[in-house]
Amino acid sequence: MAEQLGLKFFEEVFKEYQDQYVLIGGSATQLAMEDAGQQFSRTTKDLDIVVIVDALTMEFIERFWQFIKEGKYQIQQKSDGTKQFYRFKKPQTFAYPVILELFSRKPDFLRERNHREIIVIPLVEQASSLSAILLEDDYYELIKNNKKDNFIWVDAKVLIPLKARAWLDLSRRKRIGERIDSSDVRKHLRDILRLVSILPTDFRYSLPPTILSDMQQFLELAKEENIDLSGLNHPKGTTLASVFIQLGQAFL
Repeated sequence: MAEQLGLKFFEEVFKEYQDQYVLIGGSATQLAMEDAGQQFSRTTKDLDIVVIVDALTMEFIERFWQFIKEGKYQIQQKSDGTKQFYRFKKPQTFAYPVILELFSRKPDFLRERNHREIIVIPLVEQASSLSAILLEDDYYELIKNNKKDNFIWVDAKVLIPLKARAWLDLSRRKRIGERIDSSDVRKHLRDILRLVSILPTDFRYSLPPTILSDMQQFLELAKEENIDLSGLNHPKGTTLASVFIQLGQAFL
């Protein structure tokens, strides 16, 4: 699978820089599920990468631009905010990730002095990037403080709150009339239900107050959704209500 190949290739190329970035989103969910011995049935094309600014070096920056050049990415974009992200799409070289998105709290962290093909993304397109929205103080600290040595992804206890917030944001925007694809909303909820399956039944985790509030709101609203648990790695006979009870016990 090309998407899987792109993920593995990126991990291999940047193995010397594992302290400087971490994956979130669908690719991280895939890795977390596979690490727990479970299958991840959803196809994910993009790598959502949070840059750990405190550890960032020029060597990483230079290697990243070399990677983009070698991949021959046709679309190269950046935001214009203080918390910045870059998006790279349509690589012309085999095995490169289909979409790369890098997120940082530091403006111009990639310092693209010799990369004039970078274009600024209009505000309406910036808003579509969930990971950029999630780079608030508490969420960034949650990501950074739970990055494990020798792992390039955050685990389920971080991914679940991140995806809960993403689901809340997309659901709200869809309700007020923004053009949001229902599948983009649904995938976050389904990923959360997948990730619950790899949590120990007695798992408990204390969240910061702002993230706890988001999780409480998520549980209240998500319970109203009609979701089929088939294919989400739960034993036969598991009810949606029991999964939400486990979520509440784990995080509230």
